[in-house]
Amino acid sequence: MARYARCFAGPEAVRASCADYRAAAGIDLEHDAYDRGRGHAVDAPLLALWGTRSFAGRHVDVAGVRRAYARDVTAVPVHADHYPAQESPGDVVRALASFCWTSDVEGTP
Repeated sequence: MARYARCFAGPEAVRASCADYRAAAGIDLEHDAYDRGRGHAVDAPLLALWGTRSFAGRHVDVAGVRRAYARDVTAVPVHADHYPAQESPGDVVRALASFCWTSDVEGTP
């Protein structure tokens, strides 16, 4: 957490982070609706990881939302809050390894 605090100490980082959240709740939704309305979706396999104790994990159907945008979604809830990679690194590594080694990607051995 100290590293996050250090990285977010400057106003530029806070401004950029806030802009990302604003876009996710605004223009990103418009772009997503535009694409969905035209039948566009992510064709590549998609791994959705989220913390089960996070706000999204408690209030959003994370897997369902991703499936509205992508054709091949692997959904993995992780026992964590907002920072799954830091809070449950073993679970994240296992999910990534399983996804990367089992995804049906052209050229994968």
